[in-house]
Amino acid sequence: MTTLSVLEIQANLGYFGLKLESAKGTPLQPATFVPLYSESVAINLNIDEDNPIVGIRAARYNSFRGQEDYQGSIKILAEPKTLPHFLNMLLKKGTSTGNATTGYTHPFTLGNTVKSYTIEFLKGNIPFRFYGVEASNIKPAFEENKMVLDVTLSALGQFSVAKITSATGTTVVLDDERPDPTKGLTTSDSLRLYDVSEGTYEDVTITSIDADGKSLVVSTIAGTYIEGDLSWLKPLTPSYSISEPFNWGRTEFCFGTASAVALAATQERVEKGSDWNLIHLLEDNAGAKRSGSFRPASLVRTQGDVEISIKKFFQDGQDHSRFLQSSSRALVIRHYSPSHAGTDLTEGELRVTISEYDIKENSVPLNTGEIVYGNLTLIPKYNTADAQMFDIKVVNSLAGATYE
Repeated sequence: MTTLSVLEIQANLGYFGLKLESAKGTPLQPATFVPLYSESVAINLNIDEDNPIVGIRAARYNSFRGQEDYQGSIKILAEPKTLPHFLNMLLKKGTSTGNATTGYTHPFTLGNTVKSYTIEFLKGNIPFRFYGVEASNIKPAFEENKMVLDVTLSALGQFSVAKITSATGTTVVLDDERPDPTKGLTTSDSLRLYDVSEGTYEDVTITSIDADGKSLVVSTIAGTYIEGDLSWLKPLTPSYSISEPFNWGRTEFCFGTASAVALAATQERVEKGSDWNLIHLLEDNAGAKRSGSFRPASLVRTQGDVEISIKKFFQDGQDHSRFLQSSSRALVIRHYSPSHAGTDLTEGELRVTISEYDIKENSVPLNTGEIVYGNLTLIPKYNTADAQMFDIKVVNSLAGATYE
């Protein structure tokens, strides 16, 4: 038996891991780890505070369990190998092309098929696992020269800490204070059994999960556990296989009369603050709270969009007028990573193609002591020739099966 350390633990000692689910909402043990800067993914219990007329002045007479939801955001490093996982949570992945020489190109578009993931954070001693995770918003930003991503997430369920009813031999029964307390676990997980009175724990491996939603078959249990003792996942050992991040110094904004023209065009030098925001809305970020469960039944998609802002210094009136004379144009944004995607020294790339856009706003504000810049807000629209409004492509060194 091992004594549990209860000292203060710095956040940097944690991790963020993920794994593509083969079936939506069926949890798996994360195996890919991504550098994380912050997260706010919360378990919202939505307690129903009851305040009836019962002859008392107390602000609430009782409280009842509500239907839970799980949502929040993360800020992560944006690099070629792991970024497609997050696009997978938001868009439909197409067929990957390429090879080890030229690198592999992974296309993403708006579609009905969005994949889900199991994700896990280590917070202090306790892993927090969320399953059936999808994204509704991905927005890049540049900190110094490196790109980071702000990703808005929703989940179908979670597992963190569960009370033990009994644990003996090779059987663990979890308290069903919360229905289906084993939901979120999978075979091959290691479960940490904690003796509250002794302050000690042991780790056992889950070999099977009973259909009753509360019983587990595990490896042999050495200690003695009684009702009220606790269990949680044993922390994973993270390992990182990542490339250099996309950076501002190798970002290009290319404009043209059509997407193919823009792709071949010479870049326009734009200012920091020029950015994009990728959206695929959910009907409700909390999920569909249908009858029959305290957890969301589904994450229901509605429409997709991409927001574009451009900050640019115009050399002269002619330069400015080029952007205003033709309202319907195309834009290709190319973010490169110095890491090679292929043996022919192809750079890793994140490519955003806006098939057609109009200029919604074109403000040129004046502020004392500051340089005059144009601030353009673009509104993408559906292009019949491309049969799309936008698409995203990632070029990296990993074959398509990594994300399928």
